[in-house]
Amino acid sequence: MVIEGILLIGGGASAGKTTAALSIAHELGVERVVHLDDARRGHPQDVHRLDGADVWDSAPDDLFQLLLEETASRHAVLAHLVAGMRSDGTRAIIEGEGVEPEIVETLAASAPVRGVYVIETDAVVLRRTFAARPSAPRFLALRPGQQLAVVEMNRLYATWLRDEAARRGQPWVQSRPWATLPQRVLRAVGAR
Repeated sequence: MVIEGILLIGGGASAGKTTAALSIAHELGVERVVHLDDARRGHPQDVHRLDGADVWDSAPDDLFQLLLEETASRHAVLAHLVAGMRSDGTRAIIEGEGVEPEIVETLAASAPVRGVYVIETDAVVLRRTFAARPSAPRFLALRPGQQLAVVEMNRLYATWLRDEAARRGQPWVQSRPWATLPQRVLRAVGAR
């Protein structure tokens, strides 16, 4: 089994994108895995709407709109990465928030890319995952109402992403069960 070109994996925070990307890369011998969060740091178009603890007192719908502004600012970074990889024929996986149906559709018109979205919309699962991640101390330091706002913002984003993917005819997979996520991602993009 082979992935030709670039596999783009989108999804909300705590959905399993990074774990799936690393597992797929290991299984298929793909040497380059790029985390969009890392690549965007320092990029001039990068937007930080969700910085600071005060923002988490906002309504989840408002937070969701701020998240969409942040993720849209990552599209330029993603396009730049894909253009560089296209020119040198790199096989890679790029994962992160900001891999979204509109930009994937645009990139697929001129580059060998396939996109898939890992979706988690269960608020209980999201909260549990946020509390168990390496960044859990930041999440747990928030007041309970702020934690709920973070979870709801991510649930809204996942729902929007799933609906946008379906509307544009792009594949998405449920994040759970996590044990089979890499295989389901590969099947979704036709690599299995």
